[in-house]
This record gives sequence, structure tokens and C-alpha cells, in this order.
Amino acid sequence: MKKAIAWTRWLSVPVAISVGGLVALFQPNEVWVSVAISVTTVAPLLSLLLAIYGDSKQRPFFGGFAICCGSYLLLFFTETNSDSTPTLMDCLITTKAIKSSYFKIFPNSTLAPVTMSSPGGGQFQIHDGSSGTKVGKPDADPFGSDPPSTTTVVLGGGQTATPDPIDEQQSFANFTYIGQSLWAWILGWMGGSLAQFFTWRQAVAARKQAELTRCAPIKVVLAEPIAPARPS
Repeated sequence: MKKAIAWTRWLSVPVAISVGGLVALFQPNEVWVSVAISVTTVAPLLSLLLAIYGDSKQRPFFGGFAICCGSYLLLFFTETNSDSTPTLMDCLITTKAIKSSYFKIFPNSTLAPVTMSSPGGGQFQIHDGSSGTKVGKPDADPFGSDPPSTTTVVLGGGQTATPDPIDEQQSFANFTYIGQSLWAWILGWMGGSLAQFFTWRQAVAARKQAELTRCAPIKVVLAEPIAPARPS
């Protein structure tokens, strides 16, 4: 019963974070971005304090969480993209998964400003824009599928249409911030669990070594009798 309660308490936090993160990803507004960034920024700092002053049994977990979550968050917020060269953050599988998920959740998004005009009219297709910063305009699904945000626009003779992607760009930026915050939590929890596991394994090995040392047979070496000295 005690183990079941302990496991329930242990899993309640990641389950709550996962549910909240999924809800935020489907509604990427400014409020959810503020909540995600605030909670994710405070988490590694609080974990660092608990790793130093907390319970000795839980210090390895909080230390691993602070290192992994804080490092990923620091990498995301410090990397800049001054030109078209992809940054390290752009090349990570986590960032590509976020971009791909955005197109799956919002298949009709139009992110690139395109002006269409033709004297004779016709059909035009709008694709995603060129790459920008890590919270800018993605090319398309980074895993190679066809861009799901292709839109066909029909214009009559002399008509001009200019899609306004400002709201879509802000939505994608919010989605990216929420997604990266969720990844920071996931990696932090994995790092803390690994640190806890390695500490437990070292403790088990040390306990076994102590038992072997204590139970080792004691060899008694009997000294040979000393012959009495003969009188001279």
C-alpha cells in the first residue's frame, strides 16, 4: 500500500505537466506561453535548492532534473540565428518534432506572406515560407511529408490577394515556446530518474560489498610451538 501511494505521488507531477502541456499546445495563446515559461524557469532553480538542502534520498533526482532541464532551457533561450544558417537548436530532434506537430495539429496554417496577382486570373497555391529563427517561419514538415498548409486561391482577372500571416506566425511562436518548455520538463524528469537509478545501484553494490566483507571466513593461523632453549 505504501509503495502504491509513493508511485502515485511520483507520477502525479509528470502526468499533470503532460496534460497541461497538451492543452496548451492545442490553444497556443499568450497566457499559456506565460504559464509554461514561468513554471519551466522556476523548476530547475527550485530543484537545485532541493538538491542541496532537501531529503538525502531525493537529492540525486533533483540534481539530475536541475542539470538536464536547466541546460536544455538555457540552450533554447541563448541560441540566436543571425542568418539563414541553422543553429544547434534547429537541428535537434525535439525542435523538428515541435514543427511537425504544429502542422499536424493546425493543417490549414499559412505562414508565408505571398502576394498573388494575375491580369487573367487563375489558381495559386500558398506554401510555407522560408526558414527563419527558431520561433519564426518553418519551411514545412521537417520530417519530409508534404506541406499540409498548402492553400489554393482562385483569383479573377485583375484581382490581387495578400494573405496576412502575422497571426499564424505568432501562433507558431507560442506553440514553439510551449513545446520547448514541455521538452525541458521531459528531459529533466528523465535526467533525474537516471540520476536516482545510478545512485540506487551504487548503494546496492556498496551494501553487497559490505555484506561480503562481513561474512568472509576468518582464517586462524596457529603459530608453531617454540622449542625450549637447551641449557648450554
